[in-house]
Amino acid sequence: MPTAKSPCKNCPDRYVGCHGQCDSYQTWKAKYSEWTESVSTKRKKEIAPCKFMQDNSAKRKKRRN
Repeated sequence: MPTAKSPCKNCPDRYVGCHGQCDSYQTWKAKYSEWTESVSTKRKKEIAPCKFMQDNSAKRKKRRN
C-alpha cells in the first residue's frame, strides 16, 4: 500500500497549483489511485455474497406481508 500521505506535506518546492507539474505527486497519485481501486474491487467481491443474502431475505419478507 502506498502511504496515504502525499509527498506534498513539508515539500520545500510547494506552491499553489503545483500538482499539475510535480512528477513526485503525479507518481504518488497514480499508485494511490490504483491501490484504492484494487481495494474497492476486492471489497465489492467480498460483500457480494452477503448482499445477495440480504436481498433475498428482504424479498421473502415482502412476499410474506
